Amino acid sequence: MENQKEDMRLFQSISLKETPHLVVDCRYIPYLSERAQNLTSIQLGYMISANRRLQTPWPLYFVNFDLKNNILKECKRKHLGVLDNDRKICAFTSEKNYTEIFDPKKLIYLSPDADEPLKNIELDKTYIIGGIVDRVVEKDIPRYASLEMSQVDGIQSYRLPINENIQWQSGTQFLTLVTVMKILQNTFENNGNWKETMQKLIPTRHVKPLEDRRDLPKQLQHNHAQYDMEVLRILEENLGKDFDRKISKCC
Repeated sequence: MENQKEDMRLFQSISLKETPHLVVDCRYIPYLSERAQNLTSIQLGYMISANRRLQTPWPLYFVNFDLKNNILKECKRKHLGVLDNDRKICAFTSEKNYTEIFDPKKLIYLSPDADEPLKNIELDKTYIIGGIVDRVVEKDIPRYASLEMSQVDGIQSYRLPINENIQWQSGTQFLTLVTVMKILQNTFENNGNWKETMQKLIPTRHVKPLEDRRDLPKQLQHNHAQYDMEVLRILEENLGKDFDRKISKCC
């Protein structure tokens, strides 16, 4: 019954065009280390689940997802079996590039290396995030991969307005794919209040000095950490407890 409700919400959102589109560029996955391939594939699965639970889910696309590539085929087999479930609407996959599916003039590639911050989330736009989840530099992935791909494809690139809305205190500003998705969705729902969104979704350890963290209400700390704990739980179930808990990167 719950699956049917989720399907209906997603179908309605797609039919009525209630939200922007969200695209994950999967062209990078075959060039990642095996560890990063697993982490990225698991995150894609979690994006599907988190999106379906929304009251107004976004149409979700995995592009450059060519199953003639054995690595992508194996990643799908191990971690994305839900894509084969004909009775559940989850995500659309295509071996094509986003420029072949959507109007290039309405595409926005999110890159942490872009000069301009994203100011508004617009209903008629399609937002692209790079399919990489790993804080370790991958030898076969360019340092500025997402920015370079946007330039090659001739589309606009923007970064999330993190520094404009919160004071980042510690750690790198790499965010998981699910966090980026949730930031976009939450900001769209609250009419562009980036500050409120980031205070809600960015973990406390990044935005509060150590001496201030002790004074936060326990419930607030719990809310900020809830997402991180859920991701770690999923990763442990799939990869065991010996992986590096510091993974966290959205290209």
